[in-house]
Amino acid sequence: MDAKIIYHKYKNTKIQEIYEIILQWYLISIGYRNVALVYVESKSILEKIMRFLKKNNISYRIFDEKHYTDLVLYNPKKFNIDKLDTSNIKKFGQQLGDFYTCATNDV
Repeated sequence: MDAKIIYHKYKNTKIQEIYEIILQWYLISIGYRNVALVYVESKSILEKIMRFLKKNNISYRIFDEKHYTDLVLYNPKKFNIDKLDTSNIKKFGQQLGDFYTCATNDV
């Protein structure tokens, strides 16, 4: 589904993460990015977000840690999510791309 259509459909929602997902998905859909990271604070919000993602056919993977949940959105035609390395924060940032200020090419 087109990111602009999603934005207009959900622009009055009260879940902040939905706005971020719409922005990130828009950047992915226009080819500016291939992958994006969204931080989700609570499990109840995560359930709502997952319903939203499935309803709008948005590809995602959840990386669940003890104190937080990272939701990674991606374009499956341009990014192989199975190759995403989350073991090292620096490498993870590099894979997310230049859009993130923490990403660097320095080793």
